[in-house]
Amino acid sequence: MKTLVTFTAPLLVLFSSSMAFAWADLGHSIVGAVAEETMKPETRDYLRGLMGLEPLSVSAIFPDHVRDDDRFGHKDPDVSKRGADTHDFGDFHFCEIPTGFTYDTKPEHSTKDCYGAIQGSIALLKSKTSTTAEKQLAIRYLAHVMGDIAQPLHIGNGFDLGGNACQVTVQETPERNPMKTNLHAFWDDGIVVFLGTTYADPAQKIGNAKYMNQYLSAFERLRPEMLTPTAKAQYGAGTVKDWMLESQALRENGLYPDAPGSMDGIPAGERAKHRPYCQWFEDQASSKPGAGSAIDKSKIPVLDLAYEKKFAPVVETQLLKAGLRLAALLDDVALSQPKALRMTDAQQEDTLSRVQTAFKTAGSSAALDSGNAAAGGAGVLGGVVGAGPANAANDTNATTSRVLKARAPRALPKAVNDN
Repeated sequence: MKTLVTFTAPLLVLFSSSMAFAWADLGHSIVGAVAEETMKPETRDYLRGLMGLEPLSVSAIFPDHVRDDDRFGHKDPDVSKRGADTHDFGDFHFCEIPTGFTYDTKPEHSTKDCYGAIQGSIALLKSKTSTTAEKQLAIRYLAHVMGDIAQPLHIGNGFDLGGNACQVTVQETPERNPMKTNLHAFWDDGIVVFLGTTYADPAQKIGNAKYMNQYLSAFERLRPEMLTPTAKAQYGAGTVKDWMLESQALRENGLYPDAPGSMDGIPAGERAKHRPYCQWFEDQASSKPGAGSAIDKSKIPVLDLAYEKKFAPVVETQLLKAGLRLAALLDDVALSQPKALRMTDAQQEDTLSRVQTAFKTAGSSAALDSGNAAAGGAGVLGGVVGAGPANAANDTNATTSRVLKARAPRALPKAVNDN
């Protein structure tokens, strides 16, 4: 069944200065999973000690899921209200670097942007005085924003809300109707979904990748060289500003689907004001449109299969590099943390076993209580105390065995194990 997804022009103003969700949940979870697969074992132990058994792939999607929570996403100029400035985290998801500038040379700097979120997270994690709650938030934002800056449109040009104000139509296929959306949204999600279709291999009975683990399996099968310590060292070199400039360069390299010849003679830094399929803003923060800013609906470009095929490999590499760089940053953080705070594999399995045992014991006790009540029995406490210890011990052993078998670490290419 085909589906039609639309994104109408009036909604564009709702984004204000904030970008849409980079990579969406799928892309961010992939970045977190790649990082967790390629980080050092002691870094993994450190993360578990801080975050419990929350996978980094889950931590990485947290910041997008709290945007509507007053503690993280509310913008109210009245600081006496709960939604004070300290509760507005939206602008930490992106940076603006206009064409022809670097982060350091751009004409305007915000007190809230993606660079501050990354550097501030690292500082909190290395601090000896920050609290556990502060460190946990830092992990989640670091994992997320490292993914954000790998999405080229999260390094905005300063005029079109990172492509949110640019309308496009995605070409019809046998599986979908033409999809009306904006350029940023397509790069957040649509291109990642298309990437998954390129991993199908009918000869090997492998279908499209739809879920995070399927993307990881495809990476291991097709890009094993990118899941190694060598790749981590290579792509983890440099600075956050270097990585932002990489995305800025990608943004300027054909990502905007301008008609051939339509930008001839227009300086690169002015092109955002001349795209007929984009609105542009003199002041993005207040959504003040530029003079003559309007979308010509007759000139909305179609993102065809050629466009998707051109940029799918770019997206794949960006997701992998973001994960590798996140792993490198966390490896460095873990070096400065006390070993006593780490959770080992054995402790993880013991935790899983104990929790499962508690769940099953409670369920069994409830069932026993129901049965005893019907028969006039002793109730839950009587059932557990009277007959529980020996059975509980046996059940714990059985549960541990099943958990260990089910939760064995994912096998990585042999080259990864030289870590």
